[in-house]
Amino acid sequence: MARIVRGGKIDTPSARAKLRQRKAPYWVSVAPGFAMGYRKGSKGGVWVAKHVGPSGRAETTIGPADDALDADGTNAIAYAEAQEQAREWLADATKGQAPAAPVTVRDAVTAYMKAYKSDSDSASGTAGTQRVVDLHILPALGDKLVSALTTDEIEDWRRGLAAAPARLRSKKGAAKPTTRPAAHDRESKRRRKATANRIFTVLKAALNHAFNSGKVASDSAWRKVKPYRNVDAAKVRYLTRAECQRLVNAADADLRAMVRAALLTGCRYGELAALRVGDFNADSNTVAIRHSKAGKARHVPLDDDGSTFFAAAVAGHKGGATMFLRANGKPWGP
Repeated sequence: MARIVRGGKIDTPSARAKLRQRKAPYWVSVAPGFAMGYRKGSKGGVWVAKHVGPSGRAETTIGPADDALDADGTNAIAYAEAQEQAREWLADATKGQAPAAPVTVRDAVTAYMKAYKSDSDSASGTAGTQRVVDLHILPALGDKLVSALTTDEIEDWRRGLAAAPARLRSKKGAAKPTTRPAAHDRESKRRRKATANRIFTVLKAALNHAFNSGKVASDSAWRKVKPYRNVDAAKVRYLTRAECQRLVNAADADLRAMVRAALLTGCRYGELAALRVGDFNADSNTVAIRHSKAGKARHVPLDDDGSTFFAAAVAGHKGGATMFLRANGKPWGP
């Protein structure tokens, strides 16, 4: 008989009682591409199982859990028995199918980036993530099997990132990347740890994508790696009015409107480049940001200077027109 894989959140009635009701099951990975789950409803929970393989995804309901009744195998099924029934279902569901191929970190990252690029509206954001992958993840971990990764191995890799000197932008085709001189003060160490956290976030997202797609059996190796704490600190710096004016004066003529809009709203470049004339509301003194980095629309309130500036920027233009254009009449690019 195969070993029962424990699932701390769902393997006992007392543990399941602490879970909140939701439509999505609480899953426990049993083997690559195969998981057993518990779906908690208002009238009790049920056991489910799923398999993701070469032929696609399959899911089934096993039966009611022993939340309120003693387990009898029919009206109330215990965790271990439910897992055995799930294995029997898997054997029937996968009969005649070829076993799944082992997945490397390179495979996992490639699949993740494909999904990420298709879902993202930001070309510059996906390009930045791809650079992180190419520079920091694939050279060190690309050829390793995801199933063979250990927590210690991932932590050693991340410690190496935190200890390495910061890279500087290099010319295309440069033989070696240029780096800052190694610094050992507290602030420099904080910045390197913050960078290591951001790079690890990309790796973790790729590995979670592989796990959630059923390509690997467990996520415990990277789930146990915790980010460095108290290292993400914003650098707060407010420009004076005189500095704002000097910045506007120093900008190219066709960029000045964008610079002023940024100073008056605090909006990102991409948000400003996407603005339409109709996004300014003179009655409420607001600018509507419909496409933000966070994916949520918002309205930015304007002071008197901001309202005057935007009223002048949209005067005489139709609501669907792009608000800020380059000197050649074309929209601003990425």
